[in-house]
Amino acid sequence: MRWVAFAILAYVAVLLQTTVTGLIRIGGFAFGGIRPDLPATLAVFVALRVRDGTDAMLAALVLGAALDMTVVGGPGGETALGVLPLTYVLGAAVVYYVREALFAERITTQVILALGFALLVHAGWVSAQALLNAGTMTWAAYRAMLLQAVGVAAYTGAVMPLVVAALRRCERWIVPAAPLRRGS
Repeated sequence: MRWVAFAILAYVAVLLQTTVTGLIRIGGFAFGGIRPDLPATLAVFVALRVRDGTDAMLAALVLGAALDMTVVGGPGGETALGVLPLTYVLGAAVVYYVREALFAERITTQVILALGFALLVHAGWVSAQALLNAGTMTWAAYRAMLLQAVGVAAYTGAVMPLVVAALRRCERWIVPAAPLRRGS
């Protein structure tokens, strides 16, 4: 893994997440608006291509920590730091270890993995925030936030083909070589 190039790309992904995704936000739902999670797409892309699981999980930790610093005000007004990095690492581990059983180059697989990754990350974050703010969280608000997490996951999966097309152009600067297959 080429960490300097990845750090620059992670910065760009978080910058786009905090600025541009507000322009492509889809609103009008009873549970609020949704926008894609671009750092999640980068985490899935890296987890599908690195040689070592440690690299995938460290990259996810960096992305989750950077994104965690941009989140302001969870349910009840307080946000617990550290939940997003942990859920990102868990999601990257799942993607890294199931990639051997899948056709990772197929766009359908990448969309499903991005959707699953984002659902795991955002549902985990919402649940942790709800538990930490149990005194102010209602079941109706929790249900609405989980529905929003499902919407974010679906939107993230939908933009994954575009992100993959863009990242393939700079893949050699991030990941030096294709991952080794087990049994080779």
